[in-house]
Amino acid sequence: MLFFISCKEKKQRNENQMVIKTNKITLKADKPEKETEKTKKFYKIKINEKYVIIVSPDEKAIDKIKGEMGENNFYTMTDDIMFYQSELLDILDSLNIKHIQTDKRLIEIKTPNEIIRFNADTSSIKWKYFYFDGKEIKEKEIFDLLDLENNIQANKKETKQEVCAFKKFVKYQMNDTIKIDIDGDNKIEQIYFNNKDCKKLIIEKENKAKLTFGCGEKKEIAFLKNINWVDHWCVVYDKEVWQVLFKKDGDIYKDTIIKLERPSIYIGKKDEGGGIITYKKGKIYWIHQAE
Repeated sequence: MLFFISCKEKKQRNENQMVIKTNKITLKADKPEKETEKTKKFYKIKINEKYVIIVSPDEKAIDKIKGEMGENNFYTMTDDIMFYQSELLDILDSLNIKHIQTDKRLIEIKTPNEIIRFNADTSSIKWKYFYFDGKEIKEKEIFDLLDLENNIQANKKETKQEVCAFKKFVKYQMNDTIKIDIDGDNKIEQIYFNNKDCKKLIIEKENKAKLTFGCGEKKEIAFLKNINWVDHWCVVYDKEVWQVLFKKDGDIYKDTIIKLERPSIYIGKKDEGGGIITYKKGKIYWIHQAE
C-alpha cells in the first residue's frame, strides 16, 4: 500500500456516507480457457482456502481522486481507510486467514471452482474487498469483514464496544488531533484536547477561530463546562444514535433515537458513558448518552 501517507481521517465524503462504502463490482465467472493475449494482461491470484483480497488505487487512480476531492480530503479519507485496514489485517491474522493487497486494475482470481476476472476501475471508489469463504468469492464491505472477529474474539470486541458502542466509528488517542468537517462548511476543523492547565476540548477553524469547552467555559454546551472526566473519544459515522432526554427537574425522561447529519465527535468515560458533539442545521448540539 505504497500510496498511503500518514495523516488523519476523512475524505470529501458526502458527509452522510461512510468513507469506506463502495459501489460493488458484478463478479462474473469465466469458463476455464487457454491463456490469450487479452488474459495475459490480468494479474493472477490463485486461491484454494479462505482468503481476503484487498484492491487499492494505483498511482494514476490516486492522482485522479486527488484532483476530484482535493489533497486534504484525500489524505483524511485514506487515514480512515488505513485505520480500518489495519484492524482488518489484525483480525485476519488472528483467524489464520490469508490475504493479499494489490493495486493492479485487471485482476483474475482462480478458485477450485471458477475463474473470475474484473476491472477494478469500474466504480468511482477504488478500494475493494473480496472474500473467498472456501466455496465462493464475493465482494464485501470492509465492515462485513471486520465482523469476522466475532467468531473468535468476542471478549476483545466487547471491550471495544464498552468505550465506543457504535456501528461505524474511528477511535483516537487522547493526544491525537482529529481533522474533519464537523460543521458542514466544506472546511476541515482541527479538534483536540489541551491539558496545560485543566482539560479543554478545542474545535479550531481554518481561520484559527476556536470553540473551547472545559475549564469552566460555558459556551453552547453546559455539559462541557468541566471535561476532566473524559478518557476516550472517537469519530462517529452512524446515521442514527440514541439520546437520553431529561425532564425539567433533571430526572431522566426517556431514551430516543436521533439522526446525525454528519460525522460527529463522541467523548466519554469508560463504564459511565458520555455524549456526542454534532452539528444540526449549522448549529452545534450535544447528544447526551449517560444516565
